[in-house]
Amino acid sequence: MARRMTSAALGVAATALALGALCAAPATAAAATAYDTVDQYLDQFPGYGHSPGCHHRNIYLAEGTYKWSQVLGGYTGPTRTIYLAKGTYYWEDCLEVPADLAYDQDSLLSLPGHPDALLQDDSGFHLTGSSGTYTWGSKLDPQF
Repeated sequence: MARRMTSAALGVAATALALGALCAAPATAAAATAYDTVDQYLDQFPGYGHSPGCHHRNIYLAEGTYKWSQVLGGYTGPTRTIYLAKGTYYWEDCLEVPADLAYDQDSLLSLPGHPDALLQDDSGFHLTGSSGTYTWGSKLDPQF
């Protein structure tokens, strides 16, 4: 009889543990990386005045520290670590041709009532690959 009570007690304990696991609060997931990118055909040797243009989006961001990086094809950089207040931001990325054969990339984050944040690559970089469709823009990687 003592053996049956022990088995029954173990069964009740196992059921309680299983129910507790089902009712427990889920683990907090890390915030996902956000992107402001576009896929666009780019010339390997662009001519002055043939700028690919700009694209933008509005995005709500939680307060915290982010790693903000520009992306173009498989290249990521420059990168800036930035602390952002919570709010809905205007996020814009532009690709320009300041001189024959070169690109400059600018990224902007703007929150009403706060100074604009800029991430710029004014180095006049060249595409290392051939003309083709590239993904370009910037990304925000939450560090929390």
